Amino acid sequence: MPVDLDTTASNAAPVPGELLEAESSPLTLSLQDFVGEFGDELLDSLNRANPPVYTGQAQAQRQLVVASLKRKLFQAQADVVHAAAELLVDQGERAAIVNGEMGCGKVRRIGA
Repeated sequence: MPVDLDTTASNAAPVPGELLEAESSPLTLSLQDFVGEFGDELLDSLNRANPPVYTGQAQAQRQLVVASLKRKLFQAQADVVHAAAELLVDQGERAAIVNGEMGCGKVRRIGA
């Protein structure tokens, strides 16, 4: 079965700063459908390329430090502190990124 790969070239040259019109494609897939279809494979690939350094098992001495804080952390906040400590102290990384919604306690976790 032959495949026609010829394309038609446009006579008009693109103007700098203007967006080109997207050609319609019969292959459309929403992000939700894409993640639903390929999410497991994407997660496996991500974990192989960037293995997690914190698996949810906090070290005992770090649990004592977190428990001794004047302002107690919620468990989810404590998990972020343990994960950042694992990355910074045990893995020797220079920085950790903490991403979260407003009001979820990012500043409190950074201070821990």
